[in-house]
Amino acid sequence: MKHSLRLALLFLACCIGGFLWMNRTIVLYDEGIVLTGAMRVLAGDLLHRDFYANYGPGQFYALAALFQVFGQSVLVERWWDIVVRAGIVVLVYQLLAPRVRPVAAWTAVAVSAAWLWSVGSPSYPPYPALLFSLAATLLMARALESGSTKAAAGAGVCVAAAALFRYDIGFFALCALVAGTVAARWQPGSRTVPVAELKALVLPAGGIVAALLLVYAVTGALPDFLHDVVFFPADNYARTRGLPFPSPGIWFQGASLALLGIYLPLAACAAGAWALWAQGRNGVAEEDTPARLLAFLLIPLTAIFYLKGVVRVSLDHMQLSLLPSVALLAVTWHLVRARVPRIAVAALCTVNVVVAAVSLLNHESANDVMGREVARAGLGALAADMQHLEPERRAAVRYVAEHLQPGERLFVGVTGHDRIFINDVSAYFLTGRLPATKWHHFDPGLQNRAFIQASMIKELQKQSPKLVWVESTFDGVVEPNDSARSSGVRMLDNYLLWAYEPVEQFGTILIMKRKAAPGS
Repeated sequence: MKHSLRLALLFLACCIGGFLWMNRTIVLYDEGIVLTGAMRVLAGDLLHRDFYANYGPGQFYALAALFQVFGQSVLVERWWDIVVRAGIVVLVYQLLAPRVRPVAAWTAVAVSAAWLWSVGSPSYPPYPALLFSLAATLLMARALESGSTKAAAGAGVCVAAAALFRYDIGFFALCALVAGTVAARWQPGSRTVPVAELKALVLPAGGIVAALLLVYAVTGALPDFLHDVVFFPADNYARTRGLPFPSPGIWFQGASLALLGIYLPLAACAAGAWALWAQGRNGVAEEDTPARLLAFLLIPLTAIFYLKGVVRVSLDHMQLSLLPSVALLAVTWHLVRARVPRIAVAALCTVNVVVAAVSLLNHESANDVMGREVARAGLGALAADMQHLEPERRAAVRYVAEHLQPGERLFVGVTGHDRIFINDVSAYFLTGRLPATKWHHFDPGLQNRAFIQASMIKELQKQSPKLVWVESTFDGVVEPNDSARSSGVRMLDNYLLWAYEPVEQFGTILIMKRKAAPGS
């Protein structure tokens, strides 16, 4: 079978599998951020200047373009996510197929697909960023094999593309590829810095990012970019979103076995580094050179992505490191020749397979996956309602859509804005109503500050939305970080009580309407 046909069939199979394992339930916060951000872009708003976001423009503008062509719907967004994840699996195969044994490559493909189908919010921006990071790794591996500066320049463009989706991921990927390239070339008897390859890698990446910053400066968005992406996260993210590593006691409690995936990248990096060291001592077979060069790139990529995930420890946040580690394990198994170490690496690979399978099966049993709808409705499931919500939330969405005109705006908040965990950002998209404030996407340490609440009140006074959506669903969520603390700032709560009155209650969702002006 031709390689191109094999890639096409793999991509198609991954799209079908991703669709069947897709959870039909809307992810209110993470998915809502992307959906509502794309809706704002489509309405002419500019990222950072007109609405707060800690992601790059890539996902918002890509989805906005798709909405422009195919219509504004969750199904369009979900298919975009399926395509991105399928692309990641294809890239894993592209990385491994020419460099390791087929059984190792296909095992890594299966494990990668299992993780991608079972973990992570739909259209989460790190996924396209990972897609381009792996593409950059593939091109840089080819550059190391052939000495091609064109391939290195292509890697630089891909790194910049990753940064357009997540600024930090693009930067970390660039650092990892620079470190891996230097390590691969800095060998005994040839201790030279690959200046030409590094220049070809760094200059395109830096040029594209500089152009984006220039656009922000010209449009007046640069100060907001610095606030959203640099100053606010540096001061607040670890304090208000940090989560500890899970207790070892829960690893073997049924579905919790999947949490072992959090530690697999560490084991993969250690095994990969040992394999490179051992092979360097014993001599490198010529046929192993491509796999060895790839390992030099994958180890720092896996490690630096892992460090990014240790602040908020979860499978979702570790998957950025977990997927490169799957490819790294396949390369390590290929490089190891001695019997005992080879058995140890094979055991580690087996653990990866088992843990990924547990994650996949648990996802299918715990969620309303599309495969069940296909089994029930056949091909009619292709047109199934993607806005799968609990009845009270669906009723609230319907009420707002019926009582606000298409051009009117909405505010979605919580019952107490002195303590922020998350809000239902998806409500804006599902009702088809634009936010009445720049700060529609809630983060702890942001909307519970006095100066932000004062800004929001001014916007609400200017926009004067007829309805506001106040929700207590997340009041009981208490994480072991500063998001559990009250700031004591209740300016926004007091304003809402003064300007609005209850009109309808849908479970934990209270819809309030603006009070009539005196004398009206």
